Amino acid sequence: MINKWALQSEKLFHGHPSGIDNTICTFGGALLFKEKQIKSLNDKIQLKNFLLVNTRVKRNTRALIDEAIRRRDLVYLLVNTLLLSLTINLKTFIFTASGCL
Repeated sequence: MINKWALQSEKLFHGHPSGIDNTICTFGGALLFKEKQIKSLNDKIQLKNFLLVNTRVKRNTRALIDEAIRRRDLVYLLVNTLLLSLTINLKTFIFTASGCL
């Protein structure tokens, strides 16, 4: 019940949260969120005492995530464009060279 309410409050602040923050805060332990999958790390990591600090630095998580996605997509498009150009140049070279033999 607490976990569900915590997730709902996360949605108010972050839009589409992963569910990790509220799950860890409710049940404790360590989780890994990678490629839209959540994995428990409790058998690999022994958590002792740790300190959670509020830095009072205001952040808009949704905006930070959107910017990270935009940058990833920008690099992805750039790399794919370069690879496509190289592929076309290579195919042109192979076609031209095979005609000269």
